[in-house]
Amino acid sequence: IAKELFFTDASAKENDTQFCLCKKWQSSKFFLINQDGSISLMISNENDMKDEEHEFLKKAKIEVLCRAVGVPEAKKDAITKKLCEGEFKHYVLTYDNILKMINIVFNIRSNLPTVLMGETGCGKTVLIKYLACATDTELEAVDIHGGIDRTHIHEIIKNCKKRLKPMENMVESKENESQRNPKEIWLFLDEFNTSPDIGWFNELICNHSLDG
Repeated sequence: IAKELFFTDASAKENDTQFCLCKKWQSSKFFLINQDGSISLMISNENDMKDEEHEFLKKAKIEVLCRAVGVPEAKKDAITKKLCEGEFKHYVLTYDNILKMINIVFNIRSNLPTVLMGETGCGKTVLIKYLACATDTELEAVDIHGGIDRTHIHEIIKNCKKRLKPMENMVESKENESQRNPKEIWLFLDEFNTSPDIGWFNELICNHSLDG
């Protein structure tokens, strides 16, 4: 499996000999049989994988995410299809992102302030959109960096409350099991740290109140 490569650095003043041990993986794929009876596939170059193999691995990770966030079996196939197509077709779902999503869901369900931190363009917005799709929750994303002030936020929250009223009146029954989460709308305030009203956003996010 490995080849040993030996070379001498002739340019060294003291004629020191340097050794380099390099491993070169075979181009063939490796199938690993695990103790639990499952079979894993190890490939040295991801470009050698077929589209079907990429799709299989992606769906396996989506299955882990759906189980962790409690997606009902009746919705699982439809949600998996959404996450594999459309705007999320090229989204790379990693287990690190899955852990982050689980943490976000637990915070939201515990009614805790949830703040995503990271550099601009690191994937915070697409991560929360992906999670909202996975949990079948309606998402309202607001770009604060685009000049949104208090008046706009008040209007957005007012509209969200109007949309929540008919959802709260929905009666749990078999007829509406396949519908969207009946009692939640996630309001995602993107780049709110760029606003001069940071104290006001602190009240909104941490105290869940507006102007007292």
